Amino acid sequence: MAEHLQTHNPVDVAIDEAGRRAQGSVQWLLENRREVPITHGNALKFLICGQEGFESLAKDLREAQSTVDIVCWGFDPGMELVRTGGKWKRGQTYGELLDEIATRPNNPVRVRLLIWRRMLASTMVNNMPGDTDPRTSPYESEARAEYCQRWWQDHSPPYGRAKHPKYRNLQIVYRGITEAEVKALLAAEPKEEDEPVDAPYNPIDEGSLLKNYATHHQKPVLIDYAYEGGRKAVGYVMGLNSVTDYWDRMEHEIDDPLREAWAGKKRDAERAHDVATQGAMSEAVYGRTKPYQDYACRVVGPALKRLHENFERGWNRFASPEHRTKELMQLRPIFRPCRGIRRIWFRSCAPSRRREKRALRSCISKRRALRVNTSISRTSISFIRNLRVI
Repeated sequence: MAEHLQTHNPVDVAIDEAGRRAQGSVQWLLENRREVPITHGNALKFLICGQEGFESLAKDLREAQSTVDIVCWGFDPGMELVRTGGKWKRGQTYGELLDEIATRPNNPVRVRLLIWRRMLASTMVNNMPGDTDPRTSPYESEARAEYCQRWWQDHSPPYGRAKHPKYRNLQIVYRGITEAEVKALLAAEPKEEDEPVDAPYNPIDEGSLLKNYATHHQKPVLIDYAYEGGRKAVGYVMGLNSVTDYWDRMEHEIDDPLREAWAGKKRDAERAHDVATQGAMSEAVYGRTKPYQDYACRVVGPALKRLHENFERGWNRFASPEHRTKELMQLRPIFRPCRGIRRIWFRSCAPSRRREKRALRSCISKRRALRVNTSISRTSISFIRNLRVI
């Protein structure tokens, strides 16, 4: 990871001499194009808020045929991805959906979850309801709390495999960041000019926060990456956490019944926070998780290789030896964009060049209003029935 911190390309920063101000930015993207090349021909769909993002994810998970690889900051088995009604359960829960696809009699899917978990920090933020809140759930529904606890009892990983034999296709691995790793990252070049301060018992204790509460905050999902050579592969780069607190609709109503209801103590604590920070209690009447806006991006195309690499490297670092898997260095390209055609993808094989042109002309005649340069690259076309427009 440290080597990627050194890939930032030089940039010019404008200085306002009169105002004595300048504005720059830290590195947000990896800029080493040899190791992290830009990919082209990806189909991206931007999703706003939990209602839209999780509904799309649920559909793709239900249609999975081979594998599901999920990296998450936290996992809430009791959250409903698609919701109707005012009380829990408002629909199928995330835990039920993963159980369903992993245990279905026909074509069960191998599901793997790589979850950040560190006892002290996870308990503080409750990123795994039912596991990291063993005594008191922050949510009102007792049935919900009981379900989450049972789910973790069945699935908590003994060396990466669910305890219950029924769920052998659903594997979970925990990962964390040690204090030594935090120190190594802080010592890596380029070093922090303003080093974090260790100030025990101080609310702003940067050193202790970094050492004890450093989190893996990645949230990508990869579905059917190698199935049929990647023909049906789809992925998500999530901003949304897989915890019910992050589910909301675009309307952001102050007390939306589709959001989770707080337990009494949690509700009282939120109102006390209002008084402490605002000097008065809010006039709004609310008893549910807060309005929240975040995003997700659905990805189809060659960029999925990076999601695969990221998952495999994280999984193999923390999984037990018997559960480690081999990273696919090169996946046979099933779908590639045909140059000149607006977002048409085709299956690649090796017929003759003449057959390619004949097939492509046939395709163009069927797809009216599409224009294409008939010069064709070496990538061949076959199985024209699989052509589709995105």
